Amino acid sequence: MHELAEVKSVHEIVLKHARAAGASRVLSVNLEIGALSDNS
Repeated sequence: MHELAEVKSVHEIVLKHARAAGASRVLSVNLEIGALSDNS
């Protein structure tokens, strides 16, 4: 279940940036997904 690990990483990044900006909450996250790089 690699997706859960990815979501947790994104969550931590969002929280880090929110804290740095002095935000008390996050209302939305816009995430762009590029082409897959795993060709296995």
